[in-house]
Amino acid sequence: MSKNATQEFVPIDDVRDGIVILKDGGMREILMASSVNFSLKSDDERQAILLQFQDFLNSLDFPIQILIQSRRLDIRPYIALLEGRYKEQTNDLMKIQIEQYIAFIKSFTESTNIMTKNFFVIIPYDAAIIKTDSRFPFGGTKKSQGGRHKKKSGRHRRGF
Repeated sequence: MSKNATQEFVPIDDVRDGIVILKDGGMREILMASSVNFSLKSDDERQAILLQFQDFLNSLDFPIQILIQSRRLDIRPYIALLEGRYKEQTNDLMKIQIEQYIAFIKSFTESTNIMTKNFFVIIPYDAAIIKTDSRFPFGGTKKSQGGRHKKKSGRHRRGF
């Protein structure tokens, strides 16, 4: 099997200026989004967040993809930092505290599955979806010269 065999299955051709360019000519912008701890919000705040998110989704005239990446948190660098502080500590009482804290963190993370999450919004651009006039290179059409785009009539691809 050739060294490039895996690349044949990945639809990405290049990444330029933060834009993913696909082999079929489509482009994707990937934005990292922050999260909100929904559990800590009051009922009114939860309702407001849901309604705002619904309004946001309803305002879009193109498809988006929301990706959530979950990974187990690697606590080893933090433990190494604490062990370094333990060695630097001259106060015996503080050494005991740090030692107990390290033991607590190790036992807690072994018994609990602590995850880190990243949230991404993927915005597509496909020439098959957007019809532009070459006189307006920044996405304008004959009808609207202000940068808006117009969907082609008929079937268009909405996949990612």
